[in-house]
Amino acid sequence: MKTVTKVKEFRQESLSEICALFNLKRDAYYKYIKRYEIKEKQEHKVVELVILRRKTLPRSGSRKLHNYLLQYFKRANLKIGRYRLFDILRDNKTLVKPKKTSCKTTNSYHHFHKYNNLITGLTPTKINQVWATDIT
Repeated sequence: MKTVTKVKEFRQESLSEICALFNLKRDAYYKYIKRYEIKEKQEHKVVELVILRRKTLPRSGSRKLHNYLLQYFKRANLKIGRYRLFDILRDNKTLVKPKKTSCKTTNSYHHFHKYNNLITGLTPTKINQVWATDIT
C-alpha cells in the first residue's frame, strides 16, 4: 500500500490504473489510508503521554511506562500492548538508552613502589632485547 502511495505521487495515472498494476482494489487502498491515519493519531497520543510522564521520571523504562500508562490507554480506548509501545517509542526515538556500566580495575595512586620505565627512548633492534611481564 505504501508503494501505491509513492507511485501515485510520482506518476500521473489514475488511482484505478495504479491499483490495477498491483492487483488491488481502490477501496482496499482507501481503507489502508484510513487505518494508517488512525494509527498515526494513536501513536501521537501515546508519544504525548510518554513525554508528560518523562517530565517527572526521565529515566523510566518502557515496561514501567506501560504499566503506568495502562489506565490512560483504557480511558482513551487505546489498545496498545507492551511490544507495540516499544515499537512506537523506537520509531519516535524516545527509548531510554541504558547507561554504560564501567568498572575501574587499575589504581595508579597506590602507596606501593612504582618502578621507572627503563626503555623510554629505546627502539629495539634485535630479538629478546626487551622483555615485559604482567602479573595481573
